[in-house]
Amino acid sequence: WIHQRAPEQCGNKTCTNLTDLQNVVLQRIRVYVSDWFDPEKVKPPEQETGVRQRNQAMREELRKLRGDVERRRKAMQELYLDKVSGLIDSAQFFEMNKSFLDEVSSAEARIEKLESELEQQKEESATIQTQMQRVRELAQVSHLTRELAVLLVDRVVVGPKDARTGEQKITIEWNF
Repeated sequence: WIHQRAPEQCGNKTCTNLTDLQNVVLQRIRVYVSDWFDPEKVKPPEQETGVRQRNQAMREELRKLRGDVERRRKAMQELYLDKVSGLIDSAQFFEMNKSFLDEVSSAEARIEKLESELEQQKEESATIQTQMQRVRELAQVSHLTRELAVLLVDRVVVGPKDARTGEQKITIEWNF
């Protein structure tokens, strides 16, 4: 990832200490991070009001549908008892029972769809949280890792040392 010539091969014109070079790259990365990125200001999608409200509405609809299904099932039991006791005839029972069964089936299909959507959003939220945690870790970079160098740095060009000051120009070509 970072290649260093042996000092005896370069005559000390363009060679520099690898640790110093890594520190320069790390310092410039920190400057970019502080100038361009504040991880605390980046809000994951589930924190947005619209997404939160939609999730709440879905949970509320799910609660209501479950209650409706339970009421319909109790109504079907009552309907059967009415048929057995002779309050309604068989034709009325079958017609009303079919209507209740259709409503229960429709509600259960919607419940299944809502549960699936909420589970998918939960998984997406967990993935986003993991990614955000990784971004925060990278923003708080304490040392230059290979992963970070490969992600951000295309190449580092080290100029010759100034004979009077001993300083070298270091140019970093970024991947962005």
